[in-house]
Amino acid sequence: MTRRPQDTRPVRRSGGDPYGVGRAAPFLAPLLSMAGLLVIAVVTLFALTGRVPFLGSPTASGGGGTVAAGQTPSPSAPPDVNPAIQVQGSLVYVKAGNLWIQSGNAARQLTNSGRDSQPTWSPDGSWVYFIETRETGGNFPAQGILKRYDLKYPVLTRIHPDGSGREAVLSGLYKTGPGGTYTWFWSILDPAVSPDGTRLAVVSDGPDPTKGDVVLQFVDLKTKRLVSAKLPENAPLGHQDPAWHPDGTSILYVKNARSGSAGAPAIWRFNATTKRPPRSPRPGTRRPHGRRTAGTWPPCGRPRSARTS
Repeated sequence: MTRRPQDTRPVRRSGGDPYGVGRAAPFLAPLLSMAGLLVIAVVTLFALTGRVPFLGSPTASGGGGTVAAGQTPSPSAPPDVNPAIQVQGSLVYVKAGNLWIQSGNAARQLTNSGRDSQPTWSPDGSWVYFIETRETGGNFPAQGILKRYDLKYPVLTRIHPDGSGREAVLSGLYKTGPGGTYTWFWSILDPAVSPDGTRLAVVSDGPDPTKGDVVLQFVDLKTKRLVSAKLPENAPLGHQDPAWHPDGTSILYVKNARSGSAGAPAIWRFNATTKRPPRSPRPGTRRPHGRRTAGTWPPCGRPRSARTS
């Protein structure tokens, strides 16, 4: 069987499509659409992660808009204070990573690091305790392979209300391995100062994040060390939101749990003096996203409405 010789004559194009584009269009249009969708997806991904294509990515040295340790960011705009509302006493809160104190209808900026959060007063009003988030490079083995990370780790910090005396109390930076060559971090969350001002209740997975979950612990302000409360948990869900009784004898906290696919947290009470096993759970108040939070204590000593985030 012989093959018909290839016709080498020029192909005549129709008058309406002299370049033959019409024949390729059914294949070209889907390819262009797919390319456009891919570009949109890439731009959206970079926007969500805070990284701009071709302009570099954030690093611990302060690139990409992040603030490195030792650098001072541009001051944030002052809060929009309602002059009709008079704050009794002094209220401390966070705006754009900086602490502010409001008294009456006037607010003043307390810190300017752009890395501060979760402020709480000491009972005598002489200190404001909070969490500063610092950045560094670290390395830690994963599945037998040593990997490099950009770390953000917490530092429990305090400062006087006049802005003086800022000092680190406890760092969550974790070093282990031969000669301390591995660097990781452990969490410090929800600081609450005891009524006598000698310790703080926090939730943390320190001092070794490889061996525990984020659970209720205490920070001894004299030794500046973590002291475990040794409370039961539903691993790995841990605890959250500690709140001291005004007389310092007991503390409320949330013990997280699950019921099927739904969260089932409960508020427990722990006697901080006798260290007796926690009492049975009491109803809590659900946050909009389904979590519970321990109630705050009024001067009368009975729990009242829960605080929300």
